[in-house]
Amino acid sequence: MTRPDRYLSPEGWMRDLFGSRAAIDGGVVRRKISDMERYVGRDRFAAELRRRGFRALQNAGQVMVFCNRDPIRPFPDAGNGLETDAVSTADRRRG
Repeated sequence: MTRPDRYLSPEGWMRDLFGSRAAIDGGVVRRKISDMERYVGRDRFAAELRRRGFRALQNAGQVMVFCNRDPIRPFPDAGNGLETDAVSTADRRRG
């Protein structure tokens, strides 16, 4: 378990998040939105995501960060009401 006193600065919180094995491997990490707001703030967090080219989704008080630049697509046949032919922003730019 991570010790909260490691987060004495926004940089410490982000270093812990983006230094995790999942983030380094290009996977998905999640954190409580309330922690992100407390330690870093939404604007600074969003700026860091943009700088890294990562995207994030939020649900049920959590933020899930996709630590890669791959397109995010809904899972087919999940009955979730999301488009099944979603196109990433990068795909749209390519034509």
